[in-house]
Amino acid sequence: MDPLTVVECRVLGTLIEKSMATPQYYPLTLKGLAAGCNQATSRTPISDYPEAEIDAALKSLKTKGLARYVEPQRGATSWRYEHTIFDEHRWGLTRGQAALVSVLMLRGDQTTGELRQRVSAQHIFPGLQQVEDSLQALASAEDPLVIALSKAAGQREFRWRFTRVDGADEIPGDALQPEDFHPEHPIESEGAPVPLTRVSVSRLEFEALCERLRHMEERLTKLESLRQPEDEGSSVPEN
Repeated sequence: MDPLTVVECRVLGTLIEKSMATPQYYPLTLKGLAAGCNQATSRTPISDYPEAEIDAALKSLKTKGLARYVEPQRGATSWRYEHTIFDEHRWGLTRGQAALVSVLMLRGDQTTGELRQRVSAQHIFPGLQQVEDSLQALASAEDPLVIALSKAAGQREFRWRFTRVDGADEIPGDALQPEDFHPEHPIESEGAPVPLTRVSVSRLEFEALCERLRHMEERLTKLESLRQPEDEGSSVPEN
């Protein structure tokens, strides 16, 4: 499959994330999708894509079979959009794998521990080993969606990267082969867990607070939209 553009990666990652983190608002309208793509938390880098650019990315994703349009229902006028990555003939992912892929798409290279924390709004993994098992399954596929990167100087954990975006193979970082990172190269050095320092706990607490604030903002936006007519038009999206 052709690699995704940076905008397509952000749009598809947002659709995947919202389908599991806030299913009550999914599928998304164009306005809701733009807000999700450009939100100020859980995005690296933070973007400011106009709706026209997001709409163009949606059309391209539809052509690639990774997104589809949903007709307005129950008196609504706005078309909505959803992903197709759970379809067997597309990516055929489990929920846990989809959550991991979406966070890598939206936030770039991350460690196993960071991923476990950041996917919690979409899917709960019992432990780090279950996260690694899912990542290894993705990395070991014939056409892998993720790769494990060699540890940089001073790093104790591998970092993982989403592979299906333009330029993924140009960013510094040597990819490991599946046999290189398990079991001879466990997640933590010497098999011992990485200690949670006060700094690391504070960072996790801050990220969790940001996630809660983001969900509150989404709920407020939804309530405001219910108080006024939808203003996105009722025209059929172009193919």
